[in-house]
Amino acid sequence: MSQPEYKLTAIHQPDLDPKGAAGKLKPQLQLIPPIYNAETAKALKHGADRYGPWNWRTANVESMTYIGAIKRHLDAYLDGEDLDESGAHHLGHIAASCAILLDAGKFGTLVDNRPPKIGEIGPQIVMGDNGQVAAIITTTPLQSPQTRI
Repeated sequence: MSQPEYKLTAIHQPDLDPKGAAGKLKPQLQLIPPIYNAETAKALKHGADRYGPWNWRTANVESMTYIGAIKRHLDAYLDGEDLDESGAHHLGHIAASCAILLDAGKFGTLVDNRPPKIGEIGPQIVMGDNGQVAAIITTTPLQSPQTRI
């Protein structure tokens, strides 16, 4: 007696994960390496112990304060030091500072005291048709352009 033959046919199966399509439109947080979260959390914990958790949401923070901290931690890392005196990784401190800048910006507590962009301040010399200085235009971040002749 011979075995019966079975023919396999494709059966349409609905998407097994109906949220999958919607999830693909959102930030893919699963791509963040766990070590990044862990080291950033260590640095944020150190800051929370010193200044209070989420302190940048309740008080204004200045961009240049965090830019300075980022540069100091980057320089220490560049010089071969991995951990700072708190025991947190220098790169974790950099990530924490970036997170604070982003979060404070979102919540309206960031004071953007970065230097003005090139061309936004400083004298602009306007030359006349005769080759002489016709005007000097100066601009500061707090005032409109002023013309001196």
